[in-house]
Amino acid sequence: DPGACTTNRDMKNDDSNVVVELSKGRQINSRQNKTVGCYIGDHTKTALGAFLNTGTVVGVMSNILMNKVTEDKYLPHFAIYDNGRIIPNRGGMRTGATVMGRRGIEMTPGYKAMMEHLSDRFRQETRELWRATQKPRGQSK
Repeated sequence: DPGACTTNRDMKNDDSNVVVELSKGRQINSRQNKTVGCYIGDHTKTALGAFLNTGTVVGVMSNILMNKVTEDKYLPHFAIYDNGRIIPNRGGMRTGATVMGRRGIEMTPGYKAMMEHLSDRFRQETRELWRATQKPRGQSK
């Protein structure tokens, strides 16, 4: 669910081909300079006025809380992204079930199992990215 004024451009300013990062360190060249936009996973939310770069990939059940354009083009599954910091999103499944319920859709056991499989599959990657974005102890803003 994109927040109001979430923005993404489907063409790069320098007219070069869009490179899409499928997972951290795994990229493909789209061989296109436009019509790529961004890819946002199921049950992912964006804040009001979020800006995403062309070719950005955001994983499932994530939450984008930011107020500036991010240079990151890959934001992991089951994560909260807040101005360059990545935090594991432990409440993603609960939020997904709540939203589906509001729409009169049941989270079936099969769907829940699929999402839990994705969570397990990408948990280590999300934790590594979380650790990489932490400030050293004693460092303030």
